[in-house]
Amino acid sequence: MAISIINKIQNPGFETGTFANWTVSNATIDSTNSHSGNFSARLTGGAVDAFVSQTFSINPGENFEATVALARLGPASSPPVGISVLYYNAALSFLGIGLNTFIPAGRLPDNNEEDWSEIIQITASAPANAAIGQITVFKSASAGSADVLVDDVSLLLFEGSSTPTPSPDPCFQDMRTTLQQLQGKLISVTLSGCCEDSLFGRVFRVDDGKMILVGTLGTRIIPICSISSIDFGPFAYVAVSADDTVAVINTANNTVIALVPVGDIPAKVAITPDGSRAYVTNNLSGTVSVIDTATNTAIIAIPVGFLPQGVAITPNGSRAYIAIVGNDIVSVIDTASNSVITTIPVGDGPSEIAITPNGARAYVTNRNSDSVTVIDTSTNTVVGDPIMVGDGPQGIAIMSNGARAYVANAESDTISVIDIASNTVIATVSTLDNPQGVAITPDGKFALVTNAGDDRVSMFDTSTQLRVFPLAAIVGDNPIGIAITPDGSRAYVANFFDNNVSVIDIATNSVIGAPIPVGFFPVGVAITPLTI
Repeated sequence: MAISIINKIQNPGFETGTFANWTVSNATIDSTNSHSGNFSARLTGGAVDAFVSQTFSINPGENFEATVALARLGPASSPPVGISVLYYNAALSFLGIGLNTFIPAGRLPDNNEEDWSEIIQITASAPANAAIGQITVFKSASAGSADVLVDDVSLLLFEGSSTPTPSPDPCFQDMRTTLQQLQGKLISVTLSGCCEDSLFGRVFRVDDGKMILVGTLGTRIIPICSISSIDFGPFAYVAVSADDTVAVINTANNTVIALVPVGDIPAKVAITPDGSRAYVTNNLSGTVSVIDTATNTAIIAIPVGFLPQGVAITPNGSRAYIAIVGNDIVSVIDTASNSVITTIPVGDGPSEIAITPNGARAYVTNRNSDSVTVIDTSTNTVVGDPIMVGDGPQGIAIMSNGARAYVANAESDTISVIDIASNTVIATVSTLDNPQGVAITPDGKFALVTNAGDDRVSMFDTSTQLRVFPLAAIVGDNPIGIAITPDGSRAYVANFFDNNVSVIDIATNSVIGAPIPVGFFPVGVAITPLTI
């Protein structure tokens, strides 16, 4: 059976010249500017809220591709803009959120230059008993901000057989199985005898020998046997502190594919072992945002304490450990319920956390007491006395074999090497000015250290504790966070004052390609595992 595509939105481009089928506030029809056709909706700028909203019928289990074209009108900065899809039962009782995406202030292009942003997102599935959906495009009050144009709103439902037609082509079964495992995930595909560039998007459905791919260029129905290769990650998640967002980078082509709104001043990021969730500490909000990486939307904000900073997740994915700078504690989150189950007193100014590969111990740097606290994760109690390290310990990473921990001492320009078996410092290594972040290659051979004061990344051989290259890699201004891809080939470095991310080829310890712009003041970086 053929796949049919149905737009659930009535009067999607406002081409009636009216708001028929829409509910609006502080909005008018614009007959001068449009993304397509003759009309668009114009949300009043400045210090007022404004929205356009429409309800539609749904069935449980349905999910949709949501598309909205947006632009600002004139030279003033655009206000914050959001798009939401909510689910209700027949009695209009709220059931859940299908989509909640946010475009920060100043991000929309100027329609006077005939430029639009087309936002494409996949909603979560409608829950049991769902009967009514509601899509809303809204702008927040922001004094002096520009009017916002809205056009070509669509909410596409794909209908068709879920039973694939048998295919004699030997490529079909293997490729189809892989694509079904990737359903809902972001991928890049190359087509046989077609395009030089890869097609990038999210796998919406795999059906009847075809894949529905939702990407930045729209929706494509691609025959499975025309696909010559698939790249399914990994993806780098970068906490962009001044924008209150997390930027998502596709490491296959080093482009930002999503900006996820989170809390106030996001700091650090950790990703669950299955890659399904990213946990983000929000420094000034006192919360941890949980991002669903399939939809790149924040699904909950968990209160954890005053000034959360570092975050680490146990290897089995059941617990997240959060360093709370303002309370001198570690908060422990049960990831099944996304709630704090206990707090653990540690040293003064806990900053970063790393967990051993067997999940038995968590190591916490205490910046103001120049120490590392060790936590038994089975009892969530402190083990032994604090391990004294250098001045102002900040970043920490543990080797994949669990033998040693490497601690960046920001104020003494050293790296402390801790023997995990004895919990003692066995070496102190000099590095460059103001070391901040530490990452260790998956094979455990090299430790990479960001040096914020020198704008460089140093690499050390973990067997000798000697610097591998005489010259450290020069990155951007004030590098902070660092993360390494699962194959150990590249490191991604957040440059705080340059508002971008540098990519390092670990084989040569040199920067490759142009820096990736992500937003104002990036801090923490985490990279998804390669899992399907």
